[in-house]
Amino acid sequence: MASMLLDYLRRVEAWSKLQHTATLDPREWRYDAHGRLICFSHYGRRDSDVGWELDHYPVPKALGGTDDISNIRALHWRGNATHGGLLGLGLASLSKHEKQSGLGGLFGLYSSS
Repeated sequence: MASMLLDYLRRVEAWSKLQHTATLDPREWRYDAHGRLICFSHYGRRDSDVGWELDHYPVPKALGGTDDISNIRALHWRGNATHGGLLGLGLASLSKHEKQSGLGGLFGLYSSS
């Protein structure tokens, strides 16, 4: 129960950071960071054109990002799926140390020894 409440509070907090639309109810409709229209009640719905998810940003969870609200944003599910897919391609070639060391490994900023 506590984890469900915490998840809901994260969603509300992430939602509150988004840009309002000019004409639609801001409790239900907002624009994500990429300008895509999303609907609050469609959270987690990948079958919806206005569905959204919580995205770990600026530090992806796969690279050591936390679930702290400062590292979470609301993002259309398609954008989140794209980010995860691209990140997955880069992560496949990294060692455990590089994954844990952050983005430096992804961009070849240090050698993997």
